[in-house]
Amino acid sequence: MEHSTKHYLRPQFAPRDGDTNTITLCGFGVNNYYNKLKLILLEKEIAFQEPVSYPWQRELFWKSSPLGKTPFIETDESDLSESRVTLEYLEARYPNKPMYPV
Repeated sequence: MEHSTKHYLRPQFAPRDGDTNTITLCGFGVNNYYNKLKLILLEKEIAFQEPVSYPWQRELFWKSSPLGKTPFIETDESDLSESRVTLEYLEARYPNKPMYPV
């Protein structure tokens, strides 16, 4: 059985001037941690790609997520697979619209 790995670009959130960092959110919508990361990306208006990565396709993403965890993000700087660490990265990298209370 073949599975889709097509990337979806969110055109309404084009990369900001001078921002060349590409973010790819990998996972699938049934996972609450995936939805949490996707919500933060949408709320912060960060451009991202969204391929569907099912848990049974672990062999396809071992390089980006060595423990086989989803969700994970791939960036030009690094790959992150823990949602808490990913949220902290997004807050530090894109501080214009903070999600944590001051």
